[in-house]
Amino acid sequence: MPPELELIDYHVHTPYAYCQQNMDPELTTQLAKEFGLAGFAFTEHSGQLYFDGPTFWHAEFMENGLETDHGHQNRMPDYLKLAKRYCPPALLGFEMDCDYQGRPVIYPEDLKHAQVRLASVHWLEELKKEEPDIDLACHEMLRRLSVMFEYGVDILAHPFRIFTRTETPEPKQLVDPLIELLRKHNVAAEINFHNQITSEGFIKKCVDAGVKLTFGSDSHNLYEVGEHYPHLQLMNRCGYSHSDLSHILYKAPAGAELAHDR
Repeated sequence: MPPELELIDYHVHTPYAYCQQNMDPELTTQLAKEFGLAGFAFTEHSGQLYFDGPTFWHAEFMENGLETDHGHQNRMPDYLKLAKRYCPPALLGFEMDCDYQGRPVIYPEDLKHAQVRLASVHWLEELKKEEPDIDLACHEMLRRLSVMFEYGVDILAHPFRIFTRTETPEPKQLVDPLIELLRKHNVAAEINFHNQITSEGFIKKCVDAGVKLTFGSDSHNLYEVGEHYPHLQLMNRCGYSHSDLSHILYKAPAGAELAHDR
């Protein structure tokens, strides 16, 4: 990536992700610098740090969240210990899951360590049905995010993946109310090409509404770290130049910069 753009990858996983393939914090740090990034954030799935694999993947914790009575496997202390070894230059963060009520699946005493807070929706009850009502699914997502954003969120990860993964196009009826919700709570929208395609229309509407954007690789494999070329192409298709990015992209908190030789 062009170093002068000072791009930050706000969505990088670690060996503690059940879905990771070969992530290594030491190599991630080296690659981020070599690939021209100005910074990056470790953002591990909070649900995967508290629950074992079967409980997480079968969404058995979604009904009662942290009060779920089985499947607990607290790996949070180990994650914090590992991530903090690389912070700085990395930022310490979480990709926070929320239960069906919209409550973040993370304890307040753990959340206080976060420099970057991503929110994500990986399951919608309505989309589990054989013939889901997309209007109801959109309402469910907005309701849950309305609750979650009250707890403090910086970035909404992969805003439409929950729909595209079920082969449902980006719901047009969700775009405007979602952008308004992001604007109201000052939450940035992530551009993410990991199993998701972000539309030009959504990007333009975010910019027009004053909603900041972030670039996230959602790296589960080392080759994905800092892979922001598709993001830059998308911004170009939307009519935004490199010089526009400093006004459009979310600003990293202090301490996010890598020690580039400049």
